[in-house]
Amino acid sequence: MKEVFIIGGGPGGIKLAQELRVIGFNGKIHLLEDRFLGGECTNVGCIPSKTIYNFSKMSYKFRKMFKKSLSFDIEIIVSTLRKTVGTIRKGIEYNLKKAEVDVVNSKGILYKDKLSIDGKLHGFDAVVVATGSIPVRLGYNHERILTNRELWGDMFDTFVNDLKKGIKVLIVGAGYIGLETVSIFSNLFDNSHFVIIEKERSIIPTADDDIISEVHKSLLKNNSNVNILTNSVINKIEPLADNLVVEYVSNGNTIKDEFSFVVFSLGRKPNIPMDGVDKIEVDEFLRIKGLNNVWAIGDVIGGKLLAHKAEYQAKIVANNLVDTLQGGISKHRYTKTNEIQIPSIMFSIPEVGWYGFTERELKDIGLDYTSKKVNMASNARAIVDNSREGFIKVLYNNRGEILGVHVIAENVSELINIPMVYNSETIVYPHPTTAEIFNELL
Repeated sequence: MKEVFIIGGGPGGIKLAQELRVIGFNGKIHLLEDRFLGGECTNVGCIPSKTIYNFSKMSYKFRKMFKKSLSFDIEIIVSTLRKTVGTIRKGIEYNLKKAEVDVVNSKGILYKDKLSIDGKLHGFDAVVVATGSIPVRLGYNHERILTNRELWGDMFDTFVNDLKKGIKVLIVGAGYIGLETVSIFSNLFDNSHFVIIEKERSIIPTADDDIISEVHKSLLKNNSNVNILTNSVINKIEPLADNLVVEYVSNGNTIKDEFSFVVFSLGRKPNIPMDGVDKIEVDEFLRIKGLNNVWAIGDVIGGKLLAHKAEYQAKIVANNLVDTLQGGISKHRYTKTNEIQIPSIMFSIPEVGWYGFTERELKDIGLDYTSKKVNMASNARAIVDNSREGFIKVLYNNRGEILGVHVIAENVSELINIPMVYNSETIVYPHPTTAEIFNELL
């Protein structure tokens, strides 16, 4: 009987194990996870942050409609987060048990043609590396210097209880994780102050320039307790009683300020469980180069670090793995085009989403394009929902094919993929929905 080992029990590893069963693999599946099932996403990332995002949206809408602040019981916020994470983890455990997946609470380390589990070497028919990524810390270690692991994990109770009293927080890094963090907590706790600093010339530097401008404007307009500093870097962080003194340089000026917490949102680096390897390289079939019957998916191979990308790649590898073990050849590819089409979503208020090329990128490569842009203020559903901020922009080539889609609006996460079906013969968007705005663009 064939044996497959999956190293990593996050979204990619879980999806892979389930997909193998869906397509008829009847061998043994061992899923190795040394921390907690669901990975960073379920336990200290996507799920807890989106749970609190719902409270933040309620607070924002209430303030916008009634011109008053909405106060939540901290115990309810904390218990809701814990309950949500717990429920999803139980669902994962149930589904893996139903799929007859052997879940091993151990760390796996790959040595070319052998796999070490708790120091014991095992042979294998196939291995898939799906160990995700870890947050960048800059070498600082203090209980009030947080990454996503502490913020949404053991320090969450302390963090939100202090925010309730009114404190000052520094967020380092204005990518989509940093901006989600500041958007969520600044709307929930308007008596606390938030400073976000970014070393680049703008926030979310990989986004389209129109998106960058609109997000920057929206954050400052809707949150008087937020300050955004670009072209800024940390010099040093030192403890002072229960606080942290941070020295940073902003636009050439050296500044010292005191904060209750510093939150690092500086990006992530691959969590590679391979002896002597600091970068994993894969081919178009997602096989690790130089190894037999070993594949890798998700954050661990770089590119866009997104759970839905890892799950998409899991389906590709499941099919290639089964084809290989049955003596066939791999047919399913993951290309640069696939990578470009993976949508990025920022759960700020309002939400932001994009995929494909930005205008800046198209100009840099010298590709002719046409840009069409519609403001959400012209959409009936947006007016009804009192959510008229933002726009939808679509970039086309001279054949009318979509090159890029860039959206800032409420519930972008639910509608960003709608243009992906552009080449269907007939598409009718119902009324009144946010989606019907694409009738003006496609």
